[in-house]
Amino acid sequence: MKKLLFILIFFVSTSISSQKGYWLCKEYKVIDSSKGHGSSNIGLIIDFTNSKLRHLLKDTVIDVKINKIKKTISNKNEMDTIKYSFRKSLIEFKDGNTVNVFYPFEFKKEFNFSKEKIENLLTNNQLIMKKDTVNFQFKNKKNVLSSEFRRLNYFWRGKLYKGLWCIEKINKNIFIGITDDDLGIKMNIYRVVTLNKDVIELAAVKKYLETSKDTLSLKIYK
Repeated sequence: MKKLLFILIFFVSTSISSQKGYWLCKEYKVIDSSKGHGSSNIGLIIDFTNSKLRHLLKDTVIDVKINKIKKTISNKNEMDTIKYSFRKSLIEFKDGNTVNVFYPFEFKKEFNFSKEKIENLLTNNQLIMKKDTVNFQFKNKKNVLSSEFRRLNYFWRGKLYKGLWCIEKINKNIFIGITDDDLGIKMNIYRVVTLNKDVIELAAVKKYLETSKDTLSLKIYK
């Protein structure tokens, strides 16, 4: 009996100690493919250290209560509660007909880029993706259907394509979202890792196509 109790205490304490830092939703699983499902929570961050929820591409921060023993996340008045599970070094919680999957995430401490400077470089210049010769034009104009996003034009092999983009700074890290859909549901998320007068280097945090590049090198043409 004592041995069983020790095992249970060890398991609970190990589980609790693992629930720390930042966790990022990078994928989701559909429970029943024959039924519809809403948009996923990809990009959502659980901050266990400061008991907050936020999104990589939005400036909204929500204070929450996290019970690491019961594995619940609730708002301050506890009217809405999310039950999550912790297993195989992943965190999961059900949302309607989907299960959101969270992975450990780190903000790079060595970064401290200026969001305003990067915005100006993006919107006031043409940027060419090296090797693939894709010409990006980041617009300041807001999207009609999703006002939190801005318009994006890109030219590839002589053809014009349209999409959306957005930018956010969190903990000194700059994140840029890029997509070719009209609502910004499947937003590819990149982190700025290098910035100089000629090139902006981006590293993928979340990409929807396996064929998409893990890094983007954008040459600045003023």
